[in-house]
Amino acid sequence: MTLRPLRKFDLLTRREAEVARLLADGKSHKEAARRLAVAPSTVRNQTQSIYSKLGVNSRAEMTLAVPSSQ
Repeated sequence: MTLRPLRKFDLLTRREAEVARLLADGKSHKEAARRLAVAPSTVRNQTQSIYSKLGVNSRAEMTLAVPSSQ
């Protein structure tokens, strides 16, 4: 068994990780909300939490912090 170092992305909740991946894939808040069956305001609130946990200030910075889904 090999352990990998903990990343900031690992601190996100499952839902925050879903939101981060959708936004990193270029989806708008509205599109992400539709996919997750929540209000766009919920996605905006989660985005602020994601930015805070990742220590970023923009979607571009957040996208760099989201690991590729392989």
